[in-house]
Amino acid sequence: MDSFLLTKNYRYIVILVAIFLFGLMVYMPVPEGLTDDGKKALAIFVICVVFWTSQVIPLMITSLLAIILFPLMGVLSADKTYSLFGNQAVFFILGAFILASSVTRTGLSNRIALIFLKWFGHSPKILLLGVITLSAFLSFWMSEHAVAAMMFPIVVAISASLELKPTKSNYGKALFLGMAWGCVIGGVATFLGGARAPLAVGILRDATGESIDFIKWALAALPTVISLLAVTYLLLIILFPAEIKDVKRARILLINRTACIGKMKRDEWSIGILMIGTIFSWICFGERFGLANIALAAVVIAFVFKLLRWKEVEEDVNWGLIL
Repeated sequence: MDSFLLTKNYRYIVILVAIFLFGLMVYMPVPEGLTDDGKKALAIFVICVVFWTSQVIPLMITSLLAIILFPLMGVLSADKTYSLFGNQAVFFILGAFILASSVTRTGLSNRIALIFLKWFGHSPKILLLGVITLSAFLSFWMSEHAVAAMMFPIVVAISASLELKPTKSNYGKALFLGMAWGCVIGGVATFLGGARAPLAVGILRDATGESIDFIKWALAALPTVISLLAVTYLLLIILFPAEIKDVKRARILLINRTACIGKMKRDEWSIGILMIGTIFSWICFGERFGLANIALAAVVIAFVFKLLRWKEVEEDVNWGLIL
């Protein structure tokens, strides 16, 4: 009974604790080396971290709370606070997410996934490596959330073809964890995997005037990404040893699915060419024209040639993450 009440009241307890910590930090003496506004900003950060980590309110609503608190607490004026949404990074993220939507909608990402995994369907360990590697690689070029959403049904189908028992199969757990971890790790390799990298670079640019271009970030992040993927693979095969010896049925499934989708369609070719051109432009002309400008130009081209519809964008883009 006590456990039930604790679970039931968890949300309210966390909210009260967050408010208490916020008030405590606001009214505490100003630490040496910190201004009063800095102390208030830190208090806002703390309450947001509590809400983000506990998820007692939606992540995007917590983000809005921060926007509201900065002018209310006098840390920044309302004009200054909202002008921060004019940061190039926000528009780059928006453009990248819309482009990722086009890759998913045309079926190009699904085709790449099936063809790629077909090559890895020779043994349980190799197939697991393929799932991890593919999830990471696709997250280099698309939102990690979109990649996870695309990979999930593929991994479900693989698990079903191998007759893995839900929640009990070690190999099933390894496949799904490998997919999830691959997406998260791959998402930091370039600016396209999520909001973290472009926002960090945007903050760096605003604070110091210095910037990091697309290729420099990728080259710096790649060794870490590869190392983490290797550790992930080793941990999964050690912690979740496969109880099956053969994945032939999964390979047959992937071959059949690849055959069913047929030849590449015009939209797939068009989006593929557009994405290659966009990535090339980010690498070669990102500093000159701006990553956000290139991303939005690619989005305009996609709409001009009717490779995307706004209704699809509204459904696919994670607006909460943008906030």
